[in-house]
Amino acid sequence: MELGADDYITKPCNPRELLARINAVIKRTNTTTSEHTPLPESRLHLDQNQRVCEIDGVALQVTGTEFDLLVALLKQKGDVVSKAWLSENVLQRELQPFDRSLDVHVSRLRKNFSLFMTNQ
Repeated sequence: MELGADDYITKPCNPRELLARINAVIKRTNTTTSEHTPLPESRLHLDQNQRVCEIDGVALQVTGTEFDLLVALLKQKGDVVSKAWLSENVLQRELQPFDRSLDVHVSRLRKNFSLFMTNQ
């Protein structure tokens, strides 16, 4: 608990107690505000013909794959997409075990967006 755990339960456990604890954690996490606020869509502009990504009219430096990833995610806005789906639709290949390329692209996008947001 001192290292940041939210809750714990010892085995064997009563299924009703487990369910109650899960529901309690869900309630706590749903009421807290996220430290990552989503970027309003009106501030983000993707020009698919020119392959340019802009926030508030300022171009962001993104790779072709990062641009394709943004387009794919925006097309699926509001839906949960799997890593396998992203690999097939963005990278045009089946997801392989230990393939971290999507993680790297998402990490770079997050870094790019957070740098932009902190400089504003």
